[in-house]
Amino acid sequence: MSVSNTGPFSWGYCLRVLALALLPITSVFAQSGTPVAARTSATPTQQNPSPQQANKDAIVVVLGYHRFEDRPRDMLAIHPQAFREQMQTLKNRGIPVISLKDFLSWRKGEKAIPARSVLITIDDGYLSGYATAWPILKEFGYPFVMYLYTNYVNVGGKSMTWDQLREMRDAGVEFGNHSASHDNMVHPKKLKGGNYQEWLKNELFGSKQILESQLNVPINTFAFPYGIHNAQIREDALKNGYVAMFTVNPVPIRFSSPAGALGRFIISSTHPATFKNALRALEGAAGGIAVHEARTSSPLITTEPKNDENIDNPLPEIKADLAPFGNVQSESVRLAISGFGPVSANYDPATKQLSYKITRPLREKKITVFLSAKNETGPVGTTWTFHYDPKLKTTPR
Repeated sequence: MSVSNTGPFSWGYCLRVLALALLPITSVFAQSGTPVAARTSATPTQQNPSPQQANKDAIVVVLGYHRFEDRPRDMLAIHPQAFREQMQTLKNRGIPVISLKDFLSWRKGEKAIPARSVLITIDDGYLSGYATAWPILKEFGYPFVMYLYTNYVNVGGKSMTWDQLREMRDAGVEFGNHSASHDNMVHPKKLKGGNYQEWLKNELFGSKQILESQLNVPINTFAFPYGIHNAQIREDALKNGYVAMFTVNPVPIRFSSPAGALGRFIISSTHPATFKNALRALEGAAGGIAVHEARTSSPLITTEPKNDENIDNPLPEIKADLAPFGNVQSESVRLAISGFGPVSANYDPATKQLSYKITRPLREKKITVFLSAKNETGPVGTTWTFHYDPKLKTTPR
């Protein structure tokens, strides 16, 4: 059967965002500058952490919010009571909420975190994050991260001020970068004939410097506006000061998940099931079947190309054996590929084999594949990456 790229599943929102084709760009270089020290008390640095310190089997689900409104006017808003109920659900189920600091320490192999935990993020810098969400989060004692785009700070209306952000900083709230203008980073609508490389440099690094200057904290994580990015953007950012970059791909994060494409479940008023799906994915991961990140060493799922495999074929066929996911609902299967967006793959429920033939030559060197579906227990999915090198010498086909 042919796999549709539309549907009610929570990937719908994310795949619509991914639908813009991601084209490669010329390398962007960061502005030089002196790192800014965080306004926090110094803590001893752990020397030579042992493998036991970082529990590499841990799973993190990232929840992404935007606005909190009594009358949600669009999909990116959520009613405050609904938000409170979600926080209460986390508490009732005993699901720990971790800080960005602990998340990054775990990713570096320096610290253990709970086996299953949640990281909460709030995007853009709307006033409701300060006036509505923050008081609720303080009641529960939950840490969270604000992802700000600098053009929207201190501009009046429903935006937050720098003084409000500093108040949050002094109370322990953490911050990340969400660009300068919140435009599509691959195909910007606001550029209007300007120099793309200079524009992108400002979006990634000019905004970073503004946040560090205004808040006097290091900014080393980034949330892509609309989730749109490509391999070159990721690589340049990670080489020049960023250690983690978040998408809108709704998959849990493992220790081995790529730093440049970490998943987030975007919570909205029009997709109330996304929160439930996030928790199902988190809890299902404990059983080793609901969500699994493909790796060449794992027998749980077989993919072609394999994870981290190098290929020289510009028109490969993408394949995955979904048998480990159990009784997958055929109509729920979704496939998206970096550089192509959502694609219509073929899925055979009898053999549980999924396939998609790339229709135009690969351009990017690093290709990430996102697969999502549902089985009888809830959402399932996987992510894997392979590498394209046209100069690679392989056996003739």
